[in-house]
Amino acid sequence: MSVPHTDRRRAVIEGFLLGVAIGDSVCLPYEGLSAARAGRRLDRKGLRQSLVGRWGMLSDDTEQTALVAQSFLEAGANPRSLGRAFARRLRWWFLALPGGIGLATARACIKLCMGKAPEHSGVNSAGSGPAMRAGLLGLLVDDESLIACVRAITIPTHADPRALQGALIVAVGARLAMTHGSGVSAAMVRQAVTDFAEAPDLREALEHALSAAEHGETATALTDRLRLSGRVTGFVVHVVPVALYLWLRHTSNPERALEEAIRLGGDTDTVGSIAAGLIGAGAGPGAFPPELAAGIADWPRSVRWLKSLASRLAEGPPHPLSLFWPMIPLRNLVFIAIVVCHGLRRLIPL
Repeated sequence: MSVPHTDRRRAVIEGFLLGVAIGDSVCLPYEGLSAARAGRRLDRKGLRQSLVGRWGMLSDDTEQTALVAQSFLEAGANPRSLGRAFARRLRWWFLALPGGIGLATARACIKLCMGKAPEHSGVNSAGSGPAMRAGLLGLLVDDESLIACVRAITIPTHADPRALQGALIVAVGARLAMTHGSGVSAAMVRQAVTDFAEAPDLREALEHALSAAEHGETATALTDRLRLSGRVTGFVVHVVPVALYLWLRHTSNPERALEEAIRLGGDTDTVGSIAAGLIGAGAGPGAFPPELAAGIADWPRSVRWLKSLASRLAEGPPHPLSLFWPMIPLRNLVFIAIVVCHGLRRLIPL
């Protein structure tokens, strides 16, 4: 029996959102560590959430993806309305004191709070913030509107053209994952996304990643080609090619993709969330071991809430999903305290 279109759509969106959340929560405790130190920690802890004991929480990677989802439910695929809705939600998100926010995004949010229009609030940064939140649009928006919609959720924070190019590559990658599942290939990705990589450094890094995936090269061989010294930086030219490589090498094995994301060190949570989100878009929520979803202990953006968000995006009604906002600042203060404790723990040599 064929699967109804709405069921398939819900599975794709839920798989993507669950992948983003799992990749974020599993890889977050390793963010900023060198490859060597991340590998030693992973060997001790195993592949699971480990922010507090055996539990994990969500960072800006998942939260900003949810902001895009809520903005889409409010504004649809109208680029101007979508950008305004996203900027407004981003303001309130920032005022609730989120932990782990990137410097470029923080500067842009300050400008938004001071009254700058979202078309002029972005800072000159090629960080990976737009790339980490843009993939969902590849599942929701048709080809004619995709570029304009991705641009609408990019320019409020990042003005460097490479940030938009990286975000478009991830969004188109999500579209390919949805269409081809585990049958997606590096050749398909090359054909679909190369034209978006207009910047020479991004185009070169993307080609290195696709070639490494085609030829079965190791992740460390790729980072050597990208001249990364012991960790993946938050630069979009590094994050997006590495995340795409992990997705293409492990389209049916998110655990292996997350393990490699951790062992590369650096911006582990963003690399892991993008790669796992793409895997989830292709394979659905069943691709992830239940214990990895169960290990997420967060609220009000819980796993249950994310699944409800996926259902609403797939089936309607086209209105934002309710969220208990008054508790978010308190939740964020707890999250910041936990992150500070992790930072202090890292001062102790292993």
